[in-house]
Amino acid sequence: MNRAQAEELVKKYNAGTASQAEINLLDHWYVHQSSIQSNNLQEEDYKLIVDEMWANIHMAKQKEPGNRLWIKLAVAVCLLICFGAGIFLVLSEKNNQIKHEAQAANDIAPGKNGATLVLSNGERIVLEDKVNGTITSQAGTNVIQAAGKLIYESIATKDVGAPTFNTLLTKKGQQYELLLPDGTHVWLNSETSLKFPANFENQSIRSVELNGQAYFEVKKDSQHPFVVNIGKQKVEVLGTHFDIYNYPDETVKTTLLEGSVSVSKIDNNGKSIRSKILKPGEQAILAKNGDVFEINDVETERVIAWKNGFFEFDNANVKAVMHQLSRWYDIEVEYPAAIPKETFSGKVYRNMSLSKVLEVLSFSQIDFEIKGRKMTIFSHRDK
Repeated sequence: MNRAQAEELVKKYNAGTASQAEINLLDHWYVHQSSIQSNNLQEEDYKLIVDEMWANIHMAKQKEPGNRLWIKLAVAVCLLICFGAGIFLVLSEKNNQIKHEAQAANDIAPGKNGATLVLSNGERIVLEDKVNGTITSQAGTNVIQAAGKLIYESIATKDVGAPTFNTLLTKKGQQYELLLPDGTHVWLNSETSLKFPANFENQSIRSVELNGQAYFEVKKDSQHPFVVNIGKQKVEVLGTHFDIYNYPDETVKTTLLEGSVSVSKIDNNGKSIRSKILKPGEQAILAKNGDVFEINDVETERVIAWKNGFFEFDNANVKAVMHQLSRWYDIEVEYPAAIPKETFSGKVYRNMSLSKVLEVLSFSQIDFEIKGRKMTIFSHRDK
């Protein structure tokens, strides 16, 4: 029963055209509704009761005094309207449940350990397909895979010739650990590449090149600084723990957890033109165009949550959340119109399926649809 039907019924009863059967029905309805706990009723019960009452009301023919009928009708109509609202809520909840079940049926598993190693001769080795053991030997170094980690183990201290460079690549939905020949430990996040020499022998500077995100625990060596080159910026250290976030079209962020690093802006000739020294707990931010270079205090555990197996957000906007989720779950994200303004906070395990992560983060606040590996996010105005 909708509002138009209720208003029509009010007019009929006000006109004094109700029968005794209708009055009795309203009496019964009032007593019955007073004792009902609507939360205990199933959707089918709601429909049955309302349909039955509506049918019985239309069977009556006798007239009754208007005032009495108006009072009874007012109660009945209010109850019907409220009851109808209850039905709407139940149906809405049911629809949400169906929607969530549909999303779960099209769920996406989390990412996993995996990477591809590109040797100096262009040979590509898919590491997730390899068993533990020695993968290759080059430039006085054995390359070993063990327990989901790639280890470069130096076997020669003599001159190994010109540097031989390798590149470790992770795709969307992958992460990997690497132990460099100097003992530096590196964790690569999804969609990341790290180019490095197979051996640091006879090199005054331990230099690597990063695109994407990685966490470094650099082996201390005061005679051989460790340098991470990230486009128009470089990070120089002796021995420390830090995270670098360097994805295309996003702000470059260098976060220091322990020790000290120098963060420099590089000109077109490769020279440092601006440098800043970070202290633990600080983050250097450099815009891609190089116009903004600032230092902020940050929660370092939130920055490296990915390395410890979590997503962690604090009032993050939709786009910031989806940047992380899209890389880990290997999904494409589209925004047909305006991006929703909702923000999200929470700490979620990265080993959960996509639907569970979205549920924990209360993503039901916005409208989205998942088909295959494509997620479309709508603003409320797109409904």
